[in-house]
Amino acid sequence: MAVTEHAPVPGEAEIVAFLNHLAVEHQVAASTRNQALSAILFHGKVVLDRTLD
Repeated sequence: MAVTEHAPVPGEAEIVAFLNHLAVEHQVAASTRNQALSAILFHGKVVLDRTLD
Protein backbone atom coordinates (compact mmCIF):
# COMPACT_ATOMS: atom_id res chain seq x y z
CA MET A 1 0.00 0.00 0.00
CA ALA A 2 1.42 3.39 -0.98
CA VAL A 3 1.52 6.20 1.52
CA THR A 4 0.12 9.37 0.01
CA GLU A 5 0.24 11.74 2.98
CA HIS A 6 3.34 13.75 3.80
CA ALA A 7 4.30 14.95 7.22
CA PRO A 8 3.49 18.62 7.72
CA VAL A 9 6.23 20.95 6.52
CA PRO A 10 7.75 22.69 9.54
CA GLY A 11 7.41 26.42 9.77
CA GLU A 12 10.01 28.92 10.86
CA ALA A 13 9.12 28.51 14.55
CA GLU A 14 9.62 24.73 14.46
CA ILE A 15 12.92 25.02 12.61
CA VAL A 16 14.24 27.65 15.04
CA ALA A 17 13.13 25.52 18.00
CA PHE A 18 14.94 22.49 16.54
CA LEU A 19 18.15 24.44 15.92
CA ASN A 20 17.98 25.92 19.44
CA HIS A 21 17.47 22.40 20.81
CA LEU A 22 20.63 21.30 19.03
CA ALA A 23 22.54 24.24 20.49
CA VAL A 24 21.29 24.01 24.07
CA GLU A 25 20.61 20.34 24.70
CA HIS A 26 23.31 18.81 22.53
CA GLN A 27 25.87 21.65 22.49
CA VAL A 28 26.20 21.45 18.71
CA ALA A 29 28.56 23.95 17.08
CA ALA A 30 27.21 26.86 15.05
CA SER A 31 28.68 25.46 11.82
CA THR A 32 26.85 22.18 12.39
CA ARG A 33 23.57 24.02 13.04
CA ASN A 34 24.10 25.96 9.81
CA GLN A 35 24.62 22.66 7.99
CA ALA A 36 21.40 21.31 9.54
CA LEU A 37 19.51 24.42 8.42
CA SER A 38 20.87 24.06 4.89
CA ALA A 39 19.78 20.43 4.82
CA ILE A 40 16.28 21.33 6.02
CA LEU A 41 15.93 24.06 3.39
CA PHE A 42 17.30 21.78 0.64
CA HIS A 43 14.89 19.00 1.59
CA GLY A 44 11.96 21.39 1.51
CA LYS A 45 12.90 22.92 -1.82
CA VAL A 46 14.24 19.96 -3.79
CA VAL A 47 12.59 16.91 -2.28
CA LEU A 48 9.20 18.32 -1.29
CA ASP A 49 9.17 20.99 -4.03
CA ARG A 50 8.10 23.60 -1.49
CA THR A 51 9.71 26.72 -0.14
CA LEU A 52 10.00 27.15 3.59
CA ASP A 53 9.38 30.55 5.11
